[in-house]
Amino acid sequence: AKRLQLFLDYRLCEVLTERNVVSKPRYLTHKEILALLPSLESRLRGWGAPASPQDQMDGYDEALQASPPEWPEAMTAAMARYTEGFIRLPARFPGANVLAVAHGDTVAQFISMTRKIHKELVYQVPFCAYAAAVVSEEHRGGHPSFTPGDVHPGVLILDDH
Repeated sequence: AKRLQLFLDYRLCEVLTERNVVSKPRYLTHKEILALLPSLESRLRGWGAPASPQDQMDGYDEALQASPPEWPEAMTAAMARYTEGFIRLPARFPGANVLAVAHGDTVAQFISMTRKIHKELVYQVPFCAYAAAVVSEEHRGGHPSFTPGDVHPGVLILDDH
């Protein structure tokens, strides 16, 4: 039976520009996040989650303990952070289907990265939009290669020609 794996990575969180986050955020500590897991257990069990979500989270200390982004954050810094997060996913979950839940700027960067276009060409990402890609078995220069898949019909990509 397949199990739901939980993974939290600050590299995929919202861009911390003053436009999006008006004051410096207080991040939960690793200990505070783990303390929340028992309350999630019953909600997640219906989705095939493990008996103890903490069992899944314990293996991902590196991502939880990674430094959260600085505030305020430049968009270029956030784009580099998103790309680093997406590049790490295939190695962390080899051969698995992964659902990354993120904000619009993160989704736009994923579309840009997988379609090899400038992020500015991803004009609009509506609420609850998605983008899919398949990871190639071959990694160029240590980085995975992505083949673009479906994109939510509400995502507007401008033609650069």
